[in-house]
Amino acid sequence: MIVVMDAAAYRTEAMRQLRDITTYQKLRSNPSIIFKNELETLVSNAQSNGVISLRVKNYLIPSETKTPIFYHLPKVHKVECPPVGRPIVSGIQSLNERLSEYIDILLQPLVTRLASYVQDTKHILQILNDCQWHSSYSWGTVDVTSLYSCIPHDRGLRAVSYHLDRYSTYDSLLKDFILDAISHLLTHNFFKFDGNFYLQRCGTSMGAKFAPSYANLYMGWWEESHIFGGDSPFLSHVVVYKRYVDNLIFIWKDTESTFSQFVDHLNNNELNLKFTSNFSSTNITFLDLELRGFGTHIETDTYRKPCSGNSLLRADSCHPSHLFKGIPLGQFLRLRRNCSTDEAFVKQACLLRDRFLERGYTMNLLIPAFANSLCKSRLDLLTRKSMDRLITQKNKRITKKQSVSNFNVPIFITTYSRQFYEIKNVIQKFLPVLYNDSQLASVLKNGCKFVTRRASTLGNVLSPTI
Repeated sequence: MIVVMDAAAYRTEAMRQLRDITTYQKLRSNPSIIFKNELETLVSNAQSNGVISLRVKNYLIPSETKTPIFYHLPKVHKVECPPVGRPIVSGIQSLNERLSEYIDILLQPLVTRLASYVQDTKHILQILNDCQWHSSYSWGTVDVTSLYSCIPHDRGLRAVSYHLDRYSTYDSLLKDFILDAISHLLTHNFFKFDGNFYLQRCGTSMGAKFAPSYANLYMGWWEESHIFGGDSPFLSHVVVYKRYVDNLIFIWKDTESTFSQFVDHLNNNELNLKFTSNFSSTNITFLDLELRGFGTHIETDTYRKPCSGNSLLRADSCHPSHLFKGIPLGQFLRLRRNCSTDEAFVKQACLLRDRFLERGYTMNLLIPAFANSLCKSRLDLLTRKSMDRLITQKNKRITKKQSVSNFNVPIFITTYSRQFYEIKNVIQKFLPVLYNDSQLASVLKNGCKFVTRRASTLGNVLSPTI
């Protein structure tokens, strides 16, 4: 979806957020040089103490960096006009990007062990598929208000330390490095907007690679006392509780009034967390699903927000041809997995077909994709076994490719264009000419590999920070 806003209105909304002195601080100058020196000290000390290898140290200190850029995405589904923005910091190739990525890898095992953890839509479908529904049950969803930016640094570090001490197998040196690295990332989270530099003083930016893991562990710390423990009189009404980062879902055994009291109880906390909620005795939306109790089981359907546009890749866009076969199949399989009844699947498939036709796809591409998904077992699409088979098949293909790529095969790298296949054919046609050179012949005896980068898009032109 493309949102066209008046430049002055966009800047006004950005400055409204950046003037929040509890969250942001305006800097007098670019802090990159000072911050890079501090990053080098942190990483070098870790390498000297044997926490990380020299190779990891060299990776974590980038030689060339880009200044992070602040922007916001208009929340077009809200009632405000002009719309409020969701703040994001684009940190691609930034000074802290690699350290953030490394810390995320170390935190992931702690996140996935959380009792409430939901990985994605498929995961929550698997959970609900095993649930028994009762006529006395109702649905409740709770959203955390501005989770990423509301976490105080000291409490966030305490939360991570809590999980590291209780549930990790890391030694004390690695634990200390993780906490020091997170502290560095939180206190050195700078960015640029409209020619000025800012520092985020509270929370972390949506866009930092470690941010989801950090937020998940903060919520996990809160959950252990408010959901899975403690002496709350409401916990006996919780039949099922799961969470996807800042989206909470409950199967509730009591009235809406009691659920509202429960949410009020949740809002009474010392962790700076604020919650909003929805309740229904019949159906509710969660992620991209609509959920409803039916008899003794739960029915699911695909949900699209009313403001959702048609974001499917256009059939005339500059992409390799195989994508235009793979995308319809992937989308129809998603519907087959999300929709628990054939009626819901067919209804959603018809709507999806119309959206594809709007984007220039032909029925010759859509019919095979629909037929392929229709004959698939939904249970098979939901089970991990089906994923294991796909992984096994993928590994076999990778092994086969590696057996070829083990040879010293030259790689031709270019940006994809309409002429790519013509260029490829020309190179392959005249490649034997180079065999007349004895040195080149030994290099080219196994052929040439072709790799393409994605071409620039309209989005890159309109919003170069993304």
